[in-house]
Order: sequence, then structure tokens, then C-alpha cells
Amino acid sequence: TPPASSIAPSTHPNPLPQPRKNPLRPGGPRESELITYLDRNLDNIRYKRARTEDPPPSQATSEEKDATREEEKGYTTFTTFAKDLENVVDIIWVSGSPNLQIPYLLTVCATFIETLPLFTAPRPALEPALALLEKVDWAFSSLLVGRDLETGEALSGFGDGRRVSSTERVRVRSTIERARAVVMRVFDEEGEGEGEEVEGVDSGDEGDVEDEDEDEDMEEIDGMMGAGRGSGVLMVGEEGGIGGEGEGDEEGSERRKMIGRVFERTLIELGDPIGDPIGIVT
Repeated sequence: TPPASSIAPSTHPNPLPQPRKNPLRPGGPRESELITYLDRNLDNIRYKRARTEDPPPSQATSEEKDATREEEKGYTTFTTFAKDLENVVDIIWVSGSPNLQIPYLLTVCATFIETLPLFTAPRPALEPALALLEKVDWAFSSLLVGRDLETGEALSGFGDGRRVSSTERVRVRSTIERARAVVMRVFDEEGEGEGEEVEGVDSGDEGDVEDEDEDEDMEEIDGMMGAGRGSGVLMVGEEGGIGGEGEGDEEGSERRKMIGRVFERTLIELGDPIGDPIGIVT
């Protein structure tokens, strides 16, 4: 039986989608298709991040720059990047397969850690980062106890007595400590704290993976694979808001509290005290 959670019932709803009732069969065709899809999406995110680091050369003509931006777009806002990663987290969670969930969630965190420092002028909006990390926190903390923290029900893949291994726990602890450190470094420093425009998300050209012989649980994963293509503009970080100019003492205090709660649930399940992250971010 999965261990009981150390966390008191939360007043905040679980931000994750409903997972499959049964894990994907290890080595099966559906697992292989999902791995291919996740790898392709993460590669695309990393490629767009690289384009953010390496924009078109200044000596290029305006036509060449326009062509490059159209064909090889990088991220223009942190919000778009965070939303792309959120979509990946949702699909990872819906898979209901712990053997995939833990390593891919670690990869998501590593990608976040590597990318966040690229968005420094202006400072990126805090809300998208917190929304992404909240989902990962719920996922890790639930996996550590093998239960849904909101309902107490056993998670898919934990009915046979599976436990998160000591090696996995060490990797989770190390990764979230690095994530907390980079969030603290980027968001808790004094600065103008300007917000950013959040653009509609286009997660790529990948379509749904279809297989009429698969059970109905896969339909949600398939639907999510084709999701994430939205439109519209949302403004965050406006004056007086989180990440906005005119940040007063009260707002700044609340901001620091929110930053300090990053990965709070996972740290509790790991048995670690919650405090300022210590160490060097590499």
C-alpha cells in the first residue's frame, strides 16, 4: 500500500489533469509512440530556446531576418515557453506511467532551469513560472507517496507495491533544489520587475497519434497531443501586480512568500525543511 502523505489536505485544487487508470504497457507500441511524441516536443522546445539565444545575425538583410524568424522562431516571451512546457507536463501526467513520469518530469525541470535565466530584460512574469512549477510539484509529491494528494486514491502504476527508488528521490531532490535556486535568483532580486506580454501558444505541427485498437484511456492523451494551439493576448505584470512596477512592501512580501513555496509539497514528502535554497546553480 502506498504510504500516507505528510501533507495536510490542501485548499488549492490539483492543477493536473486526470491520469489514466492503468499505466501504458512497458515496451508496448503506445508507450513507444508517447516517448517519441514527448522527445519531439522537448527537442522542439530546446530548439526554440536555442533560437532565443542565437537570433538572426545583425548583418543579415531585413528579408533574411524575416525569413529566419518565420521559419526558425525562438521564444519572444518566457510565458510562451512556460506554456509549452506545461502542455508537456500535462501529457506526461495523463500517461499514468511512473516509469515515464519521473524521468520526463526531471527533464522538464532541467529545461526550465536552463532557460529561465535567458529572460532577464525585462524580468519575466512570475505567474507562468509558478503555474508550471505548481504542476510539477503536485506531480512529484504525488508520485513520492503513490497517491493523488487531493483524493488520496492510489496512482496508476502503484497498485503492485511500486515505490519511488532512493536514486529517483535523490535526483528529484537535487533537481528541485536547483530549480528553487534559479527562481530565487531571477525573481527575488531587486529590479524594475516589468511584466511581459503573453502571446498565444503554438506548440508545433505535431498532430494526434491515432490508433483505433487502443483503449479509451488513450483518447485523452491523444487529445492533449493536439492541444495547446491557442490564440489571444493576455497582459500580466501590470502596475501594482505581481511582477509589475510600483511593487510595494506588501506586494513584495507576498511575492517572496510565493517564491519560497516553490516545490513546497515535494520538499515535505522528501522530509526536507523548507527554506532558502543553498548552493550553486550549474
